[in-house]
Amino acid sequence: MAAGSAEETGSFDRLSSAWSPIGTATVKAARLRPGAHVLGTWCGSGPSAIPAAEQAGPHRAIDAADLAEPRSSGAAVRGLDNVRFVRGDVLDWPVPPVVTTP
Repeated sequence: MAAGSAEETGSFDRLSSAWSPIGTATVKAARLRPGAHVLGTWCGSGPSAIPAAEQAGPHRAIDAADLAEPRSSGAAVRGLDNVRFVRGDVLDWPVPPVVTTP
């Protein structure tokens, strides 16, 4: 299977849809507070990052990192602008500043 081929994309999409319920359940169990900062790793098309962005609210970014090219169409379809999909290695990811709340 050639990288980026229609066959590979179809396989990825089927696998991603299988992870969606798991990602949603994981985010629900995490009980993210509004404003939480989340780093999603090996994010693919965002089965965890998209529910995290919905739960954390519009005032914080959800970073979704993967070594492969980002597949962020799900976030755009849902109108989310607090999640960013980037190609990168999480081992090189900068630690966000600590934000304290009263």
